[in-house]
Amino acid sequence: MLNSKTIILLTLIFVITLSFRLYFSFQYESLSTESYFHIYQSEKIKNNIIPQNYDELSYSGRLISYPPLFHYILASTSFIPNNYKIIPALLFALSSVIAFLISLRISNSKWASLLSALLYSFTPIAVKQTLNSVSIYSLALPLIFLLVYLTIIAKEKNISKYFILISVLLFFSHPSFLILTLAFILYPLLLKLVNIKINENRKEVIIFFIILSLLAVLLLFRQDLSQIGFNTIFQNIPDQIKHNYFRSINPVEIISGIGLLTLIFGLIGISNGIFKSKQSSIFLISSLIISTFILLLFKLIDFNIGIMILGLSLAILSSLGMNVFFTYISKTKLHKFKLFFILLVLLLAIFTSVIPSMVSASNIDVFSKEEIEAFAFLREKTSKLSTVAAFSIEGHLINLIGRSNIIDTYYLGAPATTERFNDLNILFKTELFSAAKQIIDRYGVDYILLTKHGKMFYNVEKLNYQDKCIKEVFRNEEARIYSTEC
Repeated sequence: MLNSKTIILLTLIFVITLSFRLYFSFQYESLSTESYFHIYQSEKIKNNIIPQNYDELSYSGRLISYPPLFHYILASTSFIPNNYKIIPALLFALSSVIAFLISLRISNSKWASLLSALLYSFTPIAVKQTLNSVSIYSLALPLIFLLVYLTIIAKEKNISKYFILISVLLFFSHPSFLILTLAFILYPLLLKLVNIKINENRKEVIIFFIILSLLAVLLLFRQDLSQIGFNTIFQNIPDQIKHNYFRSINPVEIISGIGLLTLIFGLIGISNGIFKSKQSSIFLISSLIISTFILLLFKLIDFNIGIMILGLSLAILSSLGMNVFFTYISKTKLHKFKLFFILLVLLLAIFTSVIPSMVSASNIDVFSKEEIEAFAFLREKTSKLSTVAAFSIEGHLINLIGRSNIIDTYYLGAPATTERFNDLNILFKTELFSAAKQIIDRYGVDYILLTKHGKMFYNVEKLNYQDKCIKEVFRNEEARIYSTEC
């Protein structure tokens, strides 16, 4: 049982995490550029309760298969002002409580678990990826770690019905459940290597999860699997930008994204748990870390997402590392300075996790006020039947205002993504109107949108070709809109 002091401190961490996220989120007028796919899908659910497989606006018409739970949550909470900022922040803040519960189970130290929850909450890469963002990971990650926690306590309690419920929720949230599936496959193999017998209750829930996850893949992604097979894992991302998602492991990015203190104490926790105390629970979280690392090594997972899972897992394991470290200190002549070392750890946590998180929170990529004005013009001054050519990250916002796009960033199941990406590159960079006209005719383009984001990506300030068929109909400091009138 947790004493009142621990509950108060844990509540304080939750409040600090939520306040931090809300404070920085409300510094921005708009959400992160990655948010608009989920906003668009949730708005569609508000209008049609049953998810629609066919989207007439994305890619000017395509089939979409995506687990809808997150969108239902957003749609059902639309009565809350600013729910797109509040709900993701609340979900991630709640996951810090789950991190504390797991940490307490593996370290049996309340103070170390509280510090671990703090490191979890301020993992820099997690702040960068999820703050001021309608991010699916604000739901998927809490569910993943909740399943890890339920698996740990399955040794002592009958948690089958809770495990089934959370598993189903995860399956209908995001394909990241496959990372946990791989971890559950690896877990008994690691235990066998060190001659530890897996608990029967844990074995049952793990086998159940593996079988159900494979069925979920066939149910949710059968269409994509039948069309592109194993390449589904690469999400049909255009060849031109695939290297941005599936990058090689970079030690500097790992350290800065995870936080040096988290990395040090997390690795101490792993080594102690595996080689000395040989806790089966440590092997479970280590399996998640190893699985993620393998996927990163072979470039089978988005780099940022992989580092985020590594960082959060190591933050949880850091509780054991801190407990081991301070237990060692208490046995030496330095035990008189234990309070000093605790304060030192807190100070290091601030410098290696909190401050970098604040820096990340202050540099979220959002659409500027001027760019939003351009989208408002398209919504108010153009026909609902219009097709707009724009940079891929702007595609979902184009759909949100009720116009068709040529390409957006949900590539899975989309037609000819590499070809479309290349055609847009030509459209924005060519100096020959004849080359641009072919693309305009091919996709039925009515308007061409060039924003600050597009200018940076294509390295242009304006369209380089002139013709009586191309007319500039909107312009401000950061955006231009051209109509195609021939």
